[in-house]
Amino acid sequence: MQVIKASEFASKAEINYLRKVPIPPIRGRIMDRNGVVLASWEPRFTAVALLGDAGLTEEEVEKLRSTLGAESLVVKHSYLGYAVLARDIQYDKALAVMERTESFGWLLMLPWFTRTYPHSGPLSPIVGYVDAYGVGKAGIERSLNDDLMGTPGTKYLMVDAKGRMVMKDIYPPEEPGQGKDIKLSVDSRLQEAADSLFSGYRSGAAVLLNIKTGEILVLYTKPYVDSWTMTYGTPEQKSSALSAPGSPLLNRAVSGLYPPGSTFKPVVALAGLASGTITPGSVFCCGGGMQMGNRFFKCTGFHGCLDLVHAIEHSCNTYFYSVGARMGLPTLLDQIEKMGFLKRRYDLGIGGEKPALIPSMDYYRENFRGRYGGVALNLSIGQGELLLTPLHMALVAGLVARGEMPLPHMVIQIGNEPYAPPETLRLKVSERDREAVKRGMLLAVESGTARSCRLPGFKFGGKTGTAQNPHGQDHSLFIFYAPYDDPEIAGAVVVEQGGFGAKAAAPIARELTRRYFGLPPSPLFTVKKPADNQEQEEME
Repeated sequence: MQVIKASEFASKAEINYLRKVPIPPIRGRIMDRNGVVLASWEPRFTAVALLGDAGLTEEEVEKLRSTLGAESLVVKHSYLGYAVLARDIQYDKALAVMERTESFGWLLMLPWFTRTYPHSGPLSPIVGYVDAYGVGKAGIERSLNDDLMGTPGTKYLMVDAKGRMVMKDIYPPEEPGQGKDIKLSVDSRLQEAADSLFSGYRSGAAVLLNIKTGEILVLYTKPYVDSWTMTYGTPEQKSSALSAPGSPLLNRAVSGLYPPGSTFKPVVALAGLASGTITPGSVFCCGGGMQMGNRFFKCTGFHGCLDLVHAIEHSCNTYFYSVGARMGLPTLLDQIEKMGFLKRRYDLGIGGEKPALIPSMDYYRENFRGRYGGVALNLSIGQGELLLTPLHMALVAGLVARGEMPLPHMVIQIGNEPYAPPETLRLKVSERDREAVKRGMLLAVESGTARSCRLPGFKFGGKTGTAQNPHGQDHSLFIFYAPYDDPEIAGAVVVEQGGFGAKAAAPIARELTRRYFGLPPSPLFTVKKPADNQEQEEME
């Protein structure tokens, strides 16, 4: 009988003397486009005793405490006789214990790989954070958790009849596997530059795209919660960070919804051109506003007669009122729908991404009872029931600049596998029409509403915007592309309660552009306001 059941008895015996101790996996790294490490790991150790029915003597505990340099040790028993004595032990302390096998033969120093964030700060909303068990809870850490996790290892020990460890590594240990490294398109240098440029403001967002590749270079939001705080902070520190003013968990770059103001005028121009309502040469005259029924819609200047290019240059409200009125609300909304890219949600892997909010014609029929003549005028200058994220604003600038661009994305490599955008966004307008809008944005910087932000010897296009804010001062907005001749980047900046677009948002965009192309520093240009005319430039 013993011979027949030898294998069964051997298995039962092995269960009695063998203990399997798990070794946690090594989490993959997260890096920016230049290989700068944003999230990594450092080796730490956990001191574990396998005691079985026995206990530790006071002398053994004191000897370990002294070697580790710890103030005290707490023996916490768990199932199968494990006792965790100390956690988060640095490598040099663990090595000192491991070298004294004669004194600590009963002790295991198990590796534990602590998550580190060398460049957290403004990159935290992108990178995210992990919990106490090393599992991603936000940002890239969460969306790509399975790729980052790695595989756990196992250590095999022999114990005696009382469960006390008598031999380490009875079988060769199974080493933990490292997860895949993730490479992002974001440029940490520019992201940190955006943070410094926002130092004078409480809240806002900035987006910068490479429109030739679709790669996101900057995705900045303020305020934000630091990755380190959410991973290692005390409950009080976490509570303080999360309850800070300004909704720090809201990633304004992809979740913040703002009235686009005059940054929406290029979209209205494209809609008018695509519908055949206007041509680049269409002229409307501005006498300070436009009458619609019993309401007068104001323009903040008296611009005279303008074609499309110069209407964009000077951000003439009256011109775009005229385009909206001639198109009519149904046509305007239909053309926006046909563009496709605005009402779309772009999954960047960080969570919370939202589409732009643009009501349908059914909404207006139900809520305005057919009295929506003035709605088209409001929408034509980016006001009313219209909300865009900074990411969508940046896409407007990028598509005006090139006519098409790969799908925006931030993950460019998982392990050794590069990411290829699955599709390309395209504008459905003629090159002649698009170039007219593009040139209007160039003139806005060269001689129009954003002329204080032009760069010497370098041509780029932009569009200022000032969005009404019922809770305080107006929001400052600016969309842009650069350079003019062969556009490579596009972006958007929103400064909450920053005032006029040219005052706060445009200088930040100008500086990001300058740093991206390595241009020499230069002061903003001084713009003198004509004494007899309150120009639109002063209001944008």
